[in-house]
Amino acid sequence: MATKKFTQYGLIFILVLGVFFFFFLIAAYHAGLHETVGLEYGLLAALMLLVLLFMYRIVIEINEDTISFRLGIGVFRRTYKLSNLISCKPVRNSFLMGFGIRKIADGWLYNVGGLDAIELAFDDRDNVVRIGTNRAKEITELITSLMPNKQPDDEHAETKRSFSIDKEVLFIVAVALIILGNVLYDMRDSKFNLDKDKLEITNSYSKSINYRDIAKMDTIIDIPSIAMKTNGLDASNLLKGYFRLTNDESAYLNLHTHPPYIRLILKTDQYILINMEDANKTRNLYRELATRVSEVK
Repeated sequence: MATKKFTQYGLIFILVLGVFFFFFLIAAYHAGLHETVGLEYGLLAALMLLVLLFMYRIVIEINEDTISFRLGIGVFRRTYKLSNLISCKPVRNSFLMGFGIRKIADGWLYNVGGLDAIELAFDDRDNVVRIGTNRAKEITELITSLMPNKQPDDEHAETKRSFSIDKEVLFIVAVALIILGNVLYDMRDSKFNLDKDKLEITNSYSKSINYRDIAKMDTIIDIPSIAMKTNGLDASNLLKGYFRLTNDESAYLNLHTHPPYIRLILKTDQYILINMEDANKTRNLYRELATRVSEVK
């Protein structure tokens, strides 16, 4: 008998990891790999690509003696002798079982997409093995034909049903889109409103600065060295939120990484750095802010 091959591609893995791979890759390019943050994004992009290569498909191969499968590029693979099989049956996984390589209640699950699978039971072990596939019935019939004295369990002869595949695919896509949407929302341009008594910065990391609390203000053309992000967004050419500088000073940043920058030092010694995407708008904001600050002093 010639070896028969069944391949299923993990479309959800490809979609979700692909989106994050390109996002981190673009962020690394804009930040520059010579910078710490750029290197971090580069490593995250490499990690996404690595997981994608390991999980983008599952290939099942069957011959007259064995059934084997491999994930992705084939780093992870398993082979089982048909002579050790007690049964092979089509099953439908619960969505809660997830994807990838998972320990389940009575064995192991290997799955890259969808909920359909075959379940193998063995005479030399207690644990079952579930292998995800979109051709569960066809594979079951083939394996059963190679096991003439062994029949699939009647209880599981038909594929088990739990959730509908459409709802589950939509759920996963929705989660991916929500995550991506949150990132894009954070990357929106900030709004700077000069009220009577304070500067209001509105975005995902909003901040209110009372004019009377400003001890010093000026403009600079270089961003201080950043040690780490504590709570904020560090993506592409944007820095928003709270960071720690290399001199161990905490700072609030809300800026595009091109000069000029407005530097504010509060009476509490908090360090604030802001700007707008347009350099002229940043200069106008500085002049208006300086006027408001001088009026309250």
